[in-house]
Amino acid sequence: MGTSVEIDRDAAEDLMKDGWTDISQRLSDKVLSNPGQEFACETFIAADEDSEDEKTTGIRSLVDALVTDASTAGALKPGYRRLCERPCFHDGYLDANNDAGTHLVDTNGRGIERIDATGVWADGEHYELDRVIYASGFEVGTELSRRSGFETVGRSGELLSDHWAEGMRSLHGIHVHGFSTPDCTPGYYNNEGQSSGRRGALNSMGYPDGPVAYFQCIDQWRSSGHFEGLELQP
Repeated sequence: MGTSVEIDRDAAEDLMKDGWTDISQRLSDKVLSNPGQEFACETFIAADEDSEDEKTTGIRSLVDALVTDASTAGALKPGYRRLCERPCFHDGYLDANNDAGTHLVDTNGRGIERIDATGVWADGEHYELDRVIYASGFEVGTELSRRSGFETVGRSGELLSDHWAEGMRSLHGIHVHGFSTPDCTPGYYNNEGQSSGRRGALNSMGYPDGPVAYFQCIDQWRSSGHFEGLELQP
């Protein structure tokens, strides 16, 4: 079963109201709070920082309210940007840490040392387990050619990974000058929690008015027949 989620600035009601739409709506509200301001990288970065503080402060407060053991609560509080690790929105996740059979092992960022036939080792201590579940998440911050498994070469011989070395750039999130088959779509990247800068801003900035307005813009651009900004070559 497929699921489609849209965040539209003009929507009268957020029908999802989950963790994802909350994150996006906070950022959208900050960016568009002053209609007269110029939409620039600095505007987006400032809005992202403000919504970041709001969201992570709320998460830490929720941990304090739901997790009874102070040491466990402290280890569960994020000290990083909200998308540096995949956010968990399950209603029972934090409460599960209060169960007698649940034990949180804080490795202080060092991870598991090794795995043997009966369990895992962390910080010099062995934890006996019946089953180990691997959850690897996404690979980010690496070259495009590594993630895609191939290199894209443009008309002039330039590599797409070199063209995007300082951040992804395109026309309408679809066309890249000099490349016939680009695969760029609007989206977000967390830059591994590092300072955004120009590269981070270009890699994470989506269409400011949301996907519905973006699709309307693309429809008008296509139906006009002029294809402004696009250079067609045989």
